[in-house]
Amino acid sequence: MLARSRGTAVAVQAHGFVCAATYSRRFKIRRRFAMRVKVLVLLVLLTAYPAAWAQVDRASLSGTVTDKSGAFVPGAQLTLVSAEMGWHRDALTDDSGTYSFSQVPIGVYTLTVTLTGFQTRSIKDLRLNVGDSRTLNVQMDVSSVETLVTVEDVLAPLEKTSAVVGTVVGATNISEMPLNGRNWSNLMALAPGAVNSGDGSQGSIRFMGRARDDNNWTLDGLDATGVKDPRQEGSLRLVISTDSVAEFRVNTTLYSAESGGGAGGQVSIVSKSGSNDFHGTLFEYLRNDALDSRNPFDPVKQPFRMNQFGGNFGGPIIEGKTFFFGNYEGLRQTVTQSMRADVPSAAFKAKATNPIVRQILDAYPAGTETTSKADVDRTVADTTQTYREDTFSIRVDHQFNDNNSFFARYNMDDGTIVNPRTVIRGDNQTSYFRPSNYVMQYQRLFSPTLVNEVKTGFNRSSLNRWSHSPFTEGISVSGFTALNNSNLLVETGTSFSLIDNMVWTRGRHTLKFGGEIRRAHVNVADPVFPSVSVTFANFNDLLANKVDRVAIGSGSNVLGTRKWYYYSFVQDDWKVTPELTLNLGLRYEFYGVNKEVKDRYRVFDMACGGFCPHGTPWYFPDRNNFDPRIGIAWAPKFLKGKTVIRTGGGIYHGPGQIDDKSAALDNMASNFSLTAADAPGLSYPVEPFLALAKSTGLTPRSLQRDIRDLYSSQWGLSIQQELPARFLMQVGYVGSKASKVTSRSYINNLDPVTKKRALPAFGRMDQKDGFGNSNFNALQVSLHRRVASGLNVGSEYMWSHSINDNSTGGGEGSQPQIEMCRRCDRGNSNTDVRHTIATNWNYELPFGPGKRMLTSGLASTILGGWEMSGIWTARTGRMLTIGISRSSGDVPDGQTSAQRPDLVPGVSIYPAGGPTFAQWLNPAAFAIPAKGTWGNAGRSIAVGPGLDQLDFSLQKKTALTENKAITFRVETFNVLNRTLAGNPGTTFTSLASFGLVNSGLNRTIGTGTSRQVQLALRFTF
Repeated sequence: MLARSRGTAVAVQAHGFVCAATYSRRFKIRRRFAMRVKVLVLLVLLTAYPAAWAQVDRASLSGTVTDKSGAFVPGAQLTLVSAEMGWHRDALTDDSGTYSFSQVPIGVYTLTVTLTGFQTRSIKDLRLNVGDSRTLNVQMDVSSVETLVTVEDVLAPLEKTSAVVGTVVGATNISEMPLNGRNWSNLMALAPGAVNSGDGSQGSIRFMGRARDDNNWTLDGLDATGVKDPRQEGSLRLVISTDSVAEFRVNTTLYSAESGGGAGGQVSIVSKSGSNDFHGTLFEYLRNDALDSRNPFDPVKQPFRMNQFGGNFGGPIIEGKTFFFGNYEGLRQTVTQSMRADVPSAAFKAKATNPIVRQILDAYPAGTETTSKADVDRTVADTTQTYREDTFSIRVDHQFNDNNSFFARYNMDDGTIVNPRTVIRGDNQTSYFRPSNYVMQYQRLFSPTLVNEVKTGFNRSSLNRWSHSPFTEGISVSGFTALNNSNLLVETGTSFSLIDNMVWTRGRHTLKFGGEIRRAHVNVADPVFPSVSVTFANFNDLLANKVDRVAIGSGSNVLGTRKWYYYSFVQDDWKVTPELTLNLGLRYEFYGVNKEVKDRYRVFDMACGGFCPHGTPWYFPDRNNFDPRIGIAWAPKFLKGKTVIRTGGGIYHGPGQIDDKSAALDNMASNFSLTAADAPGLSYPVEPFLALAKSTGLTPRSLQRDIRDLYSSQWGLSIQQELPARFLMQVGYVGSKASKVTSRSYINNLDPVTKKRALPAFGRMDQKDGFGNSNFNALQVSLHRRVASGLNVGSEYMWSHSINDNSTGGGEGSQPQIEMCRRCDRGNSNTDVRHTIATNWNYELPFGPGKRMLTSGLASTILGGWEMSGIWTARTGRMLTIGISRSSGDVPDGQTSAQRPDLVPGVSIYPAGGPTFAQWLNPAAFAIPAKGTWGNAGRSIAVGPGLDQLDFSLQKKTALTENKAITFRVETFNVLNRTLAGNPGTTFTSLASFGLVNSGLNRTIGTGTSRQVQLALRFTF
C-alpha cells in the first residue's frame, strides 16, 4: 500500500514560460491612480475613524414633540427606560421640537415626556427591534395641573425614516413558528424579496435576484459570514443556536451606507442577553420516522431519528449593572439510506489465487442479488448517516454607569458528520467542524447627542474532512463499483475585525460615521496526502494483478491565503420636516489582493504565454468601490400620517468568495501518471514503481487579472398604508442591475476555423472573470398585523423576473455554450422564480388568566394556554436548461461543456396533456444539432415543479407556579402531505431519465419534505 508520507517519490516540476509582455506601463499608471485614491480614502477615514456596521445590531428612536396646535415644543425632557435591563437614557427637544435616541439596545421601553405647563405623557410597551430607525411623534396637551397620561404603543409602526426594504423576525416568530430542523435561518424566507429554491437553509435562500454568496451575515454587529465561502457550512444547523437568538433583521435592498460587505441581503442577528430577573429554559425536540409519511419517490420509508435538546439560563450578576446569559444545544441525528453497488460474485472471488488480489476482493461485501453477468453480483444495503452537534454560547453585559456600557459574547459549535460513500464496509467520509465567533463592544455616551461604540472580535470556521476507505489508493476495474481512496482535507478560515461607529445628532440631522478593518486568514490543504488511483483494464488483469495505469495527484502543504478588507461610510439622516426624511450616504469598500503567507503561488496568464514570473501579482485590486446611496421617506400631513411614500437608490459592492480569486494557489498542484508500458510488471501495491512516474503537467486555472469587483445598482419605490385593525400594507417596486459579476469561462479553446489553440502546450483551461451581468425587477406586496387580541400575521408576495447571461455569481452558474458569445447565453436566470408567497401567523386562544374569557377555574386550566402557529410558503418552479452530451469533434470550438440541443419548430417543450412527474418535458421538441454547429435552444427555457407547503404548530402551555411553566408542542410540516418534487432530468441525450421526476425536493429537514411530525417539550422558569 501507498504510505501516507511526504517522502513518496513524486517530483513536482514547475512548468512555465517567461512572460512575453511587461506590465511596467500599467504599473506606473496604476501607481499614480493609487496615490490619488489613497489620499481620498485617508480623508474619508479621518472623518470616519477607523474601522462598518453601525447600528445594525441596535436601534434608534426619534421624533418631534408638538402641542395641540402643531407648534414645536422645545426643551421637553424625554426619558427612555427599560425596566427589564435597568437601562435608561435622557434627551431634550431642540428649538424645532426634535429629539433622538441613538444606539439603543433592542427591547421593550417606556418613553416619558415632561415639560412644565403640559401634561406628562408616557408611552409604554414601546418595542425597538434590531436595525429599527423608528419615528415617534408626541403631542402634548397644555395643563395647569400636573397630570400623567399613559398610552400603549399598539400600532404597527410605519417606516417613516428610510427607504429600506426588509423585515424583522422577532422573538415570537423565532420561538413559536414550526421549524423543521430547528434552524432560525429558515425564517429568512419570510423577508420581502426572499426566494427559497431548496430546503430553506442559508445556502438556498436568495434575495432580490442576487446570488446566495452575495448575502452578508453579522452576529451582534460582527462578521458571521463564512470566511472562505460567504455562506456558512450548509451541513451544520447549530452554528448559531435558535434559542440564543433574540431576533434578527433581514434587509434585502435599498439599505443605507451603514451596511455593506455584500451586494445581496444583509442579515443582522442579535443574541439574547440577561436581565434583572433570573430566567431559564430546558427543552427537547423529537423526530422519528414512525410519525412521518413515506417520501412518494421512495419504495419504503427509511428510518430517521433526530433529537435536539438543551437549555439556557440568564439573569443578574450585579442587579441593575451586570447580566449574563448562557445557552447550550445538542443535536443527534441518524438518517438511513439505501445504497447499491456492483460487487464480485462468490464464483469470481473463488478464482483469485493471489493473496493481494484476494485482499482487494474481500473488501467488497457479498452480493444480495445476481446480475446477467456471472462474475458480477449486486448488493443493496442500508447505510447510516450520523450527525452530532453541540453548541454553546455565553454573553455578559455590564453597565458601568449611565454613559458607559460593555458586552462580550462567545459562541462555538462542535460538529461531526459521518457520511457513507458506498455500501463497502469502512468507506465513509467523516467531517469535523468547529466554527466559533467572539465579539466584545464598548459604548460611550459623550452627551445625549453623541454616541460612540468600538467592537472587536473574530469569526472562525474550521473543517477537517477524513475520507476513509479499506485502502489508501483508489482501485477500479470496469464492471465493479470502484474502491475509493483515503485522504484528508484541512480547512480553517478566520477573520479578525476592528470596528468603530459614531452617531452625532445635530438638530434635524443624525450623522453617522464608521468603518471596519478586517483581516482574513484562510489555511487549506486539499488533499493533504498524494491522491493515487489504480486501474485494472479488465477482470482477467485483476485476477493476475496486472495494473494497467496509475494516476497520481500530488498532496498539498497547508497554503495560507491572507487578505485585508477596509470599509468606511458616512450617513446623514436629515429630518427636513416632521413628515419628510432624507437619507444621504456614501460608502467606500476596498478588498485587498489575495496573498499566500509564504509566497507560494503560480500565476497563469495568456499574456505571459503561460505561467508568469514569480512576483507577478495575482490580480490588480479595484480601487473604485464608491457607493453613493439615497433614500426619501415622506408621510404627507394631508394623509394624516397614515401613509408613507418611500423611494431610494444606490450602488452596492461585494467581495465575493476568496476562492474565486485563488487560481494562483490551485496551480501549485501537479499530476503524474504511470502505465504498464512505463513500468513492466506493474502490479499492486504500486509504491515500489512510483519512482518511474512521469509528470503529466497540470491543467492550469486562470483568473482575469484586471477583474473588477461586482457591484449592483438598485432602486425602488413603495407606499406604506396603515389600515384598520392594526394592519399595515405595503406595495412597492424594486429593480436592480448587477455588473462585473464573477462568471466562468474557458480559455485557449480551439479556433473554429484553424482548429488550433493559441497556446499549443496547454489544453482548454478554466478561468474566472468578471464579465457577467444581470437584471432584476419585482412587484412586492406585504401585509402585517402587529400582535393584538393574541393574533400576529405577516405575509409577503413577490412577482419578479430575473435575467442574466449565466453569471449568477461566485459559487454558482456555469460556463457559456459559446465562449466567444456570452450574450448568446442571456436569458432567464437559473434562479428565476416568477411568483413567491410566504405567510406566517401566530394566535393565542382567548382563554385563561389574563385573557378575555375563562380567566379562572377548571375550564381556564384546560382551555387556557393554547397557541397555534403556521407558515405557508408557495412558489412557482425553478428554471431548467436542456443539455446534451457532444464529442469535441462535433462542436466548432471543441468545447463540450454546457451544450444545448436544437428546438424543433412548432413543437411544445411540454407534453400535450401538460407536465407530469413521469414526463415533464417533451422529447419530440428537441433535436441534436448538426455537426459543426451549436444548438439554438436558449438557456433556462423550461420551468420545473413548484412548491406549496403548509406547516402548522399547536402547543399548550401549563403554568406550574407563578414563574414555572411546561409547554408541550406538536409541529407538523407539509400538513397536507403534498408531493413536493425536485427537478426532472434535463439531459436530452440521456433519454431514460430525460423529463423524469424521480426524487423529492428534500428528504429529511427543512422545506420540501413529505409530511413530518416533531414533538417538543419545554420547561421555563
